[in-house]
Amino acid sequence: MYWNHDQPLYDGCKKYSKLSFLGKLYHIKVLCQISNKAMDMILKLLHDSFKHANIPSSNYDAKKLLNKFGLHYTKIHVCPNDCMLYWGENEDKEECKTCKSSRWKKKGHETTSEHNLINKKQHKKMLVKVLRYFPLIPWLKRMFMSSKTSKSMVWHAENNTQ
Repeated sequence: MYWNHDQPLYDGCKKYSKLSFLGKLYHIKVLCQISNKAMDMILKLLHDSFKHANIPSSNYDAKKLLNKFGLHYTKIHVCPNDCMLYWGENEDKEECKTCKSSRWKKKGHETTSEHNLINKKQHKKMLVKVLRYFPLIPWLKRMFMSSKTSKSMVWHAENNTQ
């Protein structure tokens, strides 16, 4: 389904488009470290409360809409001390080549070996640090697709006063 980026949040709304509202909502999500489950609950509440607004009903639906615009990112695992990226030839390494620290968070103290085995089966390993990489070229292509935006993008080059 095609989605118009200028679609207003609701009829008569001039301040926010559906995209700008979702962008601001996801900015708050990141700044406040809101979980996906909490975001899902917030979107469901907003969708149920404001039937006239064009708000997605779930976090999954919101992510699908944002991904249509190429607003996705790549997660790259990082050494906790910022020594290296676990990327490319280092993608399968378990510890940093420089400082030898693990890329995984350590679990709390378990008392029995049986409890330890249960935890290993039930829980996935948690990363210590993640870098989120936003590919630049698709963003630039999208910016130059609009004639109004592309004029602004080349303004400095065209209006050089030297």
